[in-house]
Amino acid sequence: APLPDLSTQRVLVLGSGDTAVDCLRTALRLGADAPTAICRRSLDKLRALHEEVAAAQDEGARFMAQVDAIRITHRTNGSIAGLDIRSRVDGIERILPADLLIIACGFRAKPAAWLLECGVTFNMDGQIMIDNHRTANPKIFAGGDAVRGADLAVRAFVDGRDAAEEILRTFKYELAASLEIYPLTSKVRVLNDLTTFIGRTCGILSRRGGHPKHEVTKFC
Repeated sequence: APLPDLSTQRVLVLGSGDTAVDCLRTALRLGADAPTAICRRSLDKLRALHEEVAAAQDEGARFMAQVDAIRITHRTNGSIAGLDIRSRVDGIERILPADLLIIACGFRAKPAAWLLECGVTFNMDGQIMIDNHRTANPKIFAGGDAVRGADLAVRAFVDGRDAAEEILRTFKYELAASLEIYPLTSKVRVLNDLTTFIGRTCGILSRRGGHPKHEVTKFC
C-alpha cells in the first residue's frame, strides 16, 4: 500500500516520550509541515531521550510544553478540527487547528491475574517488584517494561540477560546443595546438563574452543 501523504495535514501528537518523537519524525518524512507534540511536562523533563528531541527539532518538529489537552473539536462531518488545550502555567485555553491527531501517551502496566495468584507483588504503578530480578515468588524472575515501565528495548535485552544469569546461579547453588548424596561424577554431569538446558532456554548457547561442552555466554 502507498504511504500516506501528510503534506496538507496539520499534525498534532499527544505525548512526550520516545514513541511521540518517533511519530513526529515519521510525520515529517511523510511530508507534514512542523508536526507538534503536546506535552504536559517542561522541555527539560520530557520522557524522550534528549538527543531524539533535539534531532526532531532540527528536522522541523515542534514541542508545546506544559499544556494539557482538554478536548478534541470536530467539524460537522465528524472529522477532527482541532485540539482544545490549556496552559499549565497561566491557565489560558485555546484551540490548535489539526487535521490529524496521534495519541502516543498513557503507558501503564496492568498486573496479570495469574501473576497475582502466584504471589508476585506490584507497585502503585502496576510494575512488578523485584530483588535482583527475582519476584516475591522465588521461582519467577522479571525484567524489562514489566518492571521499569516504558523504557528502551535495549534495557529489556540487558534485563533478560541478567535475569538468565541469576536463574543459572540460583539453580546451580540449589542443585549443588541437593546433590550431596550423589557421587562427584554425577554432580558434574547434572550441573553441565543444567547449564546446557538454561542456555538453550535463554537462546544464548555457544561453543567455545571447539569443545562440545555448551556454556552460557553474555551478549554484551
